[in-house]
Amino acid sequence: MRILFACVPADGHFNPLTGLAVHLRDRGHDVAWYAGPSMRGRVERLGVAFRPYSRAREITGENLPTLFPERAKLHGPALIRFDGEQIFLANTRGYFEDIREIDAGWRFDVLFGDAAFFGARPVKELLGKRVLMLEAGWESMTDDPLVPPPFLGLTPARSLARRRAYRGLKVAMNVLVNRHLAAAYNAELTSVGATPVSWPVFEDAGRTADVLFLNGVPGLAYPRMRRAPNTVFLGACLPYRDPGRPAPAPPQRGEGRRTVLVSQGTVDNHVADKLIVPTLKALAGSGFRLLVATGSADLTRRLRPLYAGPDVVIDDWIDFAATMPQVDVFVCNGGSGSLLAALRHGVPLVCAGTREGKNDNNAHIAYHGLGIDLRTERPTARAVRHAVARVVVEPSFRRSAQRIRDEIAGYDPAALVDRHLAAFASGERAA
Repeated sequence: MRILFACVPADGHFNPLTGLAVHLRDRGHDVAWYAGPSMRGRVERLGVAFRPYSRAREITGENLPTLFPERAKLHGPALIRFDGEQIFLANTRGYFEDIREIDAGWRFDVLFGDAAFFGARPVKELLGKRVLMLEAGWESMTDDPLVPPPFLGLTPARSLARRRAYRGLKVAMNVLVNRHLAAAYNAELTSVGATPVSWPVFEDAGRTADVLFLNGVPGLAYPRMRRAPNTVFLGACLPYRDPGRPAPAPPQRGEGRRTVLVSQGTVDNHVADKLIVPTLKALAGSGFRLLVATGSADLTRRLRPLYAGPDVVIDDWIDFAATMPQVDVFVCNGGSGSLLAALRHGVPLVCAGTREGKNDNNAHIAYHGLGIDLRTERPTARAVRHAVARVVVEPSFRRSAQRIRDEIAGYDPAALVDRHLAAFASGERAA
């Protein structure tokens, strides 16, 4: 088969697809990847043909503050509405016209996109392609009476009063966010001749895809009264690792000391005061062994002289796969890739992040007893210190994380994708 991967140019949307793309290439499929120009090198290093955005506008974590400086002042529904329209929906027409041109010269069979890629609907409807999509996290955006409205960092209602309150919040979100985004999305769809939608745009991935894969396991999701039959949990889809490239050695073990790893992720690492600095202030010299992954060489150079000590290791990149087995607590901002990297090894968490859907991820972590959600972008050193101490002392957090570790181990993402592609080839539906 010819398979075209497509994603928005962000690590959290690109990385989970990389291992699947290489697997499918190795299985003999003809694989190409449509992405922003800045991602050319990363795609080509996978051994996959690159198809760059032409009409679509590339928006990345690096150019976002320059393109939209007003975004930094937005919060709540205003931020959700802004991101939905400007970052995701405004490219729908450009995506489709680019992919239609790609298809004219390289006729593909399947579009495999991330769930935030809003070019999938017109590609399916107007070009007649089969569509697979991968949700970056483990929760589909399809509404359900038991789940809270998305992007607000809420946990499931445990009482009738709370359920009624959530119904009210969903009505408010529809007025403040969904109607505006539906109008913007439908304008993009009709501009290319596609049918407008009548449901919230965040549900469109599940309604468009032949199969919507969820990057996670059922034990991470909220309880639901029903789940769409086209949703499939894949386990943990983590970034591709080249088996021929030797991995750097992990930091030396700290004998007899608890190890804490901290990261602000791959994009939101320009302001170390959010999470890295509070964690350094909280734990440096406290008896913990502290590993800091800054994600930035410049940030590493600035922090090392300020927090030098035998119990602190600061680097711009730390190999999570090699290091997590020796970690007792992972402090992070709640990106789904980081959370899965830790839970795959049974490591409990302390999370601090409220934007880009991270508050929902962190609410799941707290709900399932996998760690502590600090419910802020900027925790104090005291809050971090108390949370880490509690996670270390209370064994229930590690037991819960190990339960998810064992559940993840029972999944083979590549084999599950193979099964559905084989069903496409035979014209059947995979079991």
